Amino acid sequence: MTTAVAGRARGERPTRDAVEGLNRAISQANTCRFIDTETLVWTWLASESTVDAFAPVTLDAADLLTADNHDRLRTCPSCEWLFEDRTRNAQRRWCDMADCGSRDKARRYYQRSIQR
Repeated sequence: MTTAVAGRARGERPTRDAVEGLNRAISQANTCRFIDTETLVWTWLASESTVDAFAPVTLDAADLLTADNHDRLRTCPSCEWLFEDRTRNAQRRWCDMADCGSRDKARRYYQRSIQR
């Protein structure tokens, strides 16, 4: 699943195998949801397996892959998680500045300080 979407974040076209794998996961995920007859909103069945628990994530990944615009879809260089860059100038580097950003900055500072 992530292989197909991660490639899009790097501007690559996902492989046929990656898309077919995602299609299999989508098929399984769709069996875990239904439209509630009273509220008319999507409702998820109780998870009976790990695959069922990740059904909403699977369908979100499919939405990301099929979206028109991938310009703001990024991969974090520290942890390789995907994130959407919603900053005004589209210059966000990390999934989370407090976690990956701090670690990356500390690593670069350390590298500069030992080179002196």
